Amino acid sequence: MKKATMLAAAFAATLIARAETTVIEAESFEDWGGWVNDTQFMDQMGSPYLLAHGMGKPVADAKTTFVANGGKYNVWVRTKNWTSPWHPDVGAGTFKLVVNGNPLPNLLGCQGKGEWLWVKADDVSLKKGKNTLALHDLDGFDGRVDAICFTTNPQPTSILNGPRPPSVIAQPIPLPKFDLCVVGGGIAGLCTAVSAARLGLSVALVQDRSVLGGNNSSEVRVHLGAYQNLPPYPRLGDVLAEFGPKRGGNAESAANYEDERKLAIVKAEKNIRLFLNEHVNGVKTNEQGRIVAVRSINTKTGVATRFEATNFVDCTGDGTVGYLAGADFRMGREAKSETNEPDAPEKADMVTMGASVQWNAGATSGDAAFPFRPWMLNTINEENCSAHLKGDWWWEAGLGRDQIAEGEYIRDYGLLVAYSNWAFVKNSYSKKGDFADKELKWVAYNAGRRESRRLLGDFILDQNHLRNRDFQPDGTCATTWTIDLHLPKSADESKFEGEPFQSNSLNEKIWPYPVPYRCLYSRNVPNLFMAGRDISVTHIALGTTRLMRTHGMMGEVVGMAASICKKHGCTPRDVYTSHLDELKALMTKGVGDGKKHPRQDYNVQESLDPEIKAKHVESSRPLVPELKVLMIGNSFSRPVVRTLPPLAKSAGVRLDIASLYIGGCSLERHAKNIRNDAAEYLIERNNDGERLKKEKARIGEWLSMAKWDVVTIQQASHFSWRPETFEPWGDEVIAEIRRLAPQAEIVVQETWSYNANDGRLKKGRKDYWGFGQDEMYSRIHKAVGSFAKKRGLRVIPTGAAIQAARAKGGPDVVGNGGDTIHLNKAGEKIQAEVWLKTLFR
Repeated sequence: MKKATMLAAAFAATLIARAETTVIEAESFEDWGGWVNDTQFMDQMGSPYLLAHGMGKPVADAKTTFVANGGKYNVWVRTKNWTSPWHPDVGAGTFKLVVNGNPLPNLLGCQGKGEWLWVKADDVSLKKGKNTLALHDLDGFDGRVDAICFTTNPQPTSILNGPRPPSVIAQPIPLPKFDLCVVGGGIAGLCTAVSAARLGLSVALVQDRSVLGGNNSSEVRVHLGAYQNLPPYPRLGDVLAEFGPKRGGNAESAANYEDERKLAIVKAEKNIRLFLNEHVNGVKTNEQGRIVAVRSINTKTGVATRFEATNFVDCTGDGTVGYLAGADFRMGREAKSETNEPDAPEKADMVTMGASVQWNAGATSGDAAFPFRPWMLNTINEENCSAHLKGDWWWEAGLGRDQIAEGEYIRDYGLLVAYSNWAFVKNSYSKKGDFADKELKWVAYNAGRRESRRLLGDFILDQNHLRNRDFQPDGTCATTWTIDLHLPKSADESKFEGEPFQSNSLNEKIWPYPVPYRCLYSRNVPNLFMAGRDISVTHIALGTTRLMRTHGMMGEVVGMAASICKKHGCTPRDVYTSHLDELKALMTKGVGDGKKHPRQDYNVQESLDPEIKAKHVESSRPLVPELKVLMIGNSFSRPVVRTLPPLAKSAGVRLDIASLYIGGCSLERHAKNIRNDAAEYLIERNNDGERLKKEKARIGEWLSMAKWDVVTIQQASHFSWRPETFEPWGDEVIAEIRRLAPQAEIVVQETWSYNANDGRLKKGRKDYWGFGQDEMYSRIHKAVGSFAKKRGLRVIPTGAAIQAARAKGGPDVVGNGGDTIHLNKAGEKIQAEVWLKTLFR
């Protein structure tokens, strides 16, 4: 670990020449090749570094040139054996140095016990003048290089462990003083900057990465969550609607997260100056505790920049600006004696939620081998492996650890278990044949963090405020997600004895709660706002406010409040004490562009308000004038081709609907048919009254046949109550749909429970399943809902509608004569009405 005095000096971007010593910072390489610049842990280990993130395939060499005086030099590399905390005798991430085209013999990246350290690479003769240097990755498993030192000093300890002065003595970039400096370019920061800019403020938006969006970017791939545009201020969320991705789902393809739309909205605002790759690591305050300026280091060039502003907004998630400015903050859980929260622990602790290292896999036509390596966990087995094509939100490490100080350890453990799990599934799993042609497509190296510092404001939102609907006079945007707190899966649940790497979610439904404005500014730094997961809430209340749609609306509010500060020359606190009505007026009006934008209604939840979904989502979505729907299903979806078109026509909309149909077809069979390009389907199509029916159709050809707006899937009814039958088959079907019909929304039909006379639901029958009609539906609802939620998909609630019809009494709408599983005419009518309401709005 570098000394603290090195922090400011460690970001040099080119060459450092000191007598016969030359140090080359890895991030300064002229060509990174296949290596990536990892900037997440700069404040802990001292620098950005290059990472060979090839997911098991060696990446292309990083290359650069440098000038030397010539002669014999000792070569040292600052690197890390990242797997040694779990396997101290072996190491992943091995690489070699190549100097002037010659590989040095020593293997690097496998020394040490998990600390960053300087390792002797070799002795080498350099030419006088220009020389070449390359980093040659050997295994693709996240080898890492901070810096390389060439020195003639035979004992360079003092040189290596001392401060590294910057190679470029650059004057700070001259910038004007801004009205508002927003640090953090996630969803909260984006909305803050746009809101403030549209209200006339000059805004600096400072982001430490090369893309915007934070956890909703292609780097981390978490979809937006919670409702937007709700009372008491329905216009909050308008800015978010302008750039929020159209599709939901975690760990999906990079395109789903629409990084370009986020960048475009910022570039369109003339009052915003965007600064990418700027890591803020310093704050200057005056005698009154006001922030005068923040200092950043460019993660590519090492050049320092100073941002002066009247007010500042901490949208970093980790509360970095507030921490550096001396703001009051909290980490971990409060004691029950402090907050009187029913679910708080008896004693305060440092327990936090964890960070997700998500991943996905899919089919490949090339080499799909993924061998087990000695450093991988040998505790993954048939019982505890994750035999899926995705590691979603529940793939979560570090719960209870210090998310900031131990951030690199937590991320690395997430990588370790992802690789170890995939190696087991590929090589040792009893159904490994199902994964023979699958490869890892993406593994995040940027961890999606949920919780760290929370900056304290004049109001601290807690569980009691939410439970008791203790609305405050300064309520702003409505938080709507459940109080969703994660905890690690136990050894009994996971069948895994090591450090947990998957989590459970505990959810408490709430009524929509307007977040008090006093949660959005610091109680002791006079000119500091905050928006995002670092606002003033308890650990428990963070369970609902941490969702990114809620963050975006917070940002809109903060931008409005900042405009009032400029207008009156006042502080954020003064907005509450003296100008609250003015803020309310701005929140009522909103700062959207006034255009209609597609609603992003994925990843929303049930609420204690029974009408919230119907009132604020379904009813507010207009009927679409035309829709193209392809069903990949079986007999439980087939009637829709006949029953839905008349309803659509009566509603004045045009419908082109087709059904790919095999009786009793399961998701597993669909997936295998996709692999084999099997021509096994009956196709029925109704294109606005024009009918088609033929046999021997293939899924692939029909996905490509038209530009479908919606593609529906469902599990076979006899499997639909068994959650284990959905995976990995459902993910394979989804992957094929997204490959061939990327424009289509994927929707899941919830099937229904059988007529009570079905033998499988009657005690004493040989094929009795062990439960009755109501229990069958309850299991279907849970299995389908869980599958869809984890993938950010909407559900057509046919099963729920059938169950509601049964509750009214009268003949069952399922069953006709000896048929106890299919809908009768009354049931088919209900099904069509549910499809119309779900798909056409």
